Amino acid sequence: MNGVLNVFKERGMTSRNVVDKIRRIYGIKKVGHGGTLDPEVAGVLPILINRATKIADYLHLEDKEYISELTLGEKRDTDDFTGQTEFVKEVPEIDEGLVREVINSFLGKSMQVPPIYSAKRLNGKRLYEYARKGQEVEIEPAEIEIYEVEIMKVDIQGHKILFRVKCSKGTYIRSLCRDIAERLGTSGYMSYLIRTESAGLRIEDAISIERLSQLSEGDRYKILIPMDLALTSLKSIDLGKDKHFNLINGQYVKLDKKSDFKEDVLKVYAGEFIGIGKISENNGNYYIKIIKRLEI
Repeated sequence: MNGVLNVFKERGMTSRNVVDKIRRIYGIKKVGHGGTLDPEVAGVLPILINRATKIADYLHLEDKEYISELTLGEKRDTDDFTGQTEFVKEVPEIDEGLVREVINSFLGKSMQVPPIYSAKRLNGKRLYEYARKGQEVEIEPAEIEIYEVEIMKVDIQGHKILFRVKCSKGTYIRSLCRDIAERLGTSGYMSYLIRTESAGLRIEDAISIERLSQLSEGDRYKILIPMDLALTSLKSIDLGKDKHFNLINGQYVKLDKKSDFKEDVLKVYAGEFIGIGKISENNGNYYIKIIKRLEI
């Protein structure tokens, strides 16, 4: 039994809580997840069963989608609804047109400063460790990319903005909310967040822990997503059944050409899915070798 589960994590549960519950439901030990969700945040959590735990690093690289609410006029130390109010600030006169213009200005690549209350490391420590001790540190910005943004509702009187955002790995929605508020001439914090997509898994297809526990053993097996289908960001190459032996034994297989692929890492098939391979060059020739064997 190997594969990926699209699980809906409820608020109040840690990602580790979900993993532990899946272990008990399936009666197996080798379970992991493909991208941590904070306890206070609900949404899609990819769960990896048995051999699928080997693809965790690749799922972490996948794009994410969220629906978030930004509340204007208040600064919180964590930049979200879990934090303490540091100060309030007057909200200038704004309209939906201005909100749309400001939020759309974040589309594309930009440098983002992570929140001080985060698990990002600085000099070997988590940033939240500095924050809890009241130590001020200089946080290096990181490159992120916003692919899509949709304004769902603007409550001018209530100073709230609801929006959907599709973004790259490493994007902090708390920081995005903070920065949007600053461009609108005030302060703000993330007052709501739900993850609606992760690694190509959609929230409308996710299954709750309660529902999963009610399924028969056969049905629990049927809903597992094959590993190759879960690796949506990787392109694939089929080298034919005659290369099966070479690939599973860690041998380099010569490619006719590499021009078809800009990527160096691919899903590799030899009639059936073998695993993840990496292309290398030697004296003008290109070769591929399996770096993660996932064949069942």
